[in-house]
Formats: sequence, structure tokens, C-alpha cells
Amino acid sequence: FVEVADLDLYRALQIHPAQDGHASIEYYNLSERGAKALLEALDDRLTIRPETVGPRHLVVVGNTPLGRNTVVQAVRNWALDLCQDNLDKGAVERPSITLVLPGDDLGESKTELDRLRDWEPRLPTGEQPGLCDVRVIGGGVGFEGLEEYLRQNPAPAVVVTARGDDELLEQGLTLT
Repeated sequence: FVEVADLDLYRALQIHPAQDGHASIEYYNLSERGAKALLEALDDRLTIRPETVGPRHLVVVGNTPLGRNTVVQAVRNWALDLCQDNLDKGAVERPSITLVLPGDDLGESKTELDRLRDWEPRLPTGEQPGLCDVRVIGGGVGFEGLEEYLRQNPAPAVVVTARGDDELLEQGLTLT
């Protein structure tokens, strides 16, 4: 078992499975596994079911590996929900994701969404609506702006990610 920290390399290595009869190497990425576990814990808040009432809105703060994987895995989970319950996409409220990126430059948002679309093509593009709605907010909004945004756009789940403990603690204290 080999942990691969680089997400692009990890995804590339998954494309080439071991040949029969040869020793196999299992690659894994902690942020991908962490995102799956996190969304499993949030299942009752985000899963689409026929009886679902209220928005399926996920807010992800930070474009860290965990944040990226959380966005991608949420879309995959929603696609699976629709298939398992044989739901018509038009019959349920479209789920949505708000991605809050650090920094004031929203030019990076297009690059970030393109990167995420490479991993999960069911994310919307300018031409295709995709499985869910995605809104990108520049990090310059601050947590006060995020609080106001959440008042207007309720979300049953907000995931805050950061590159280090200090940054995460600062964001968590500010958000609280």
C-alpha cells in the first residue's frame, strides 16, 4: 500500500491497474479517503432521497486536497443517490455546492473548476448544467461575508479546510 499525496498523480496511477498474476500495488490518498468518510458522516444532511425536504447545499471553504475531494465526492454521491432511488433529476431540488477559495482573485476559480471537472465531469460547465449547481466565492469575502451568504443560502453542511493547523484553528475560531 502506497500513499500518494499528489492528487493528479494519484488519479493517474488509478488508471493503470496491476496485471493478473503480478504483484499489485494499492495506491491511496488520505484526502480522498477523508472526504469519503466526512461525507459518510454527513449522509443524513446531504443524501438525496425521495422524501428529501430542504436544500442539499454543501459549502466547502478552501481549495486544499481535502476540499477538492469533498466537492468531487459529493457530486459522485449525489449521482449515486439519483441512480439508486431511480429519481428523475427534474423531480428533486438540484443540489448545490459553494466553493469558497482563498485570495481575492476569482480568476483562479475557473482554473479550479476546470481541474475539478477533469476529476468529475458531472460538474457543470458554461454549456452543460451538470448534476448540481456550483458557485465560487473569492476568499476575500471573509467569514462575516460567509455568514451573511449562509443566511441567504442555508446549507446543512459547511466544511472548512486549511493547509495547516494554525490556519485551520484561526479559520475555525473566526467562523465560530
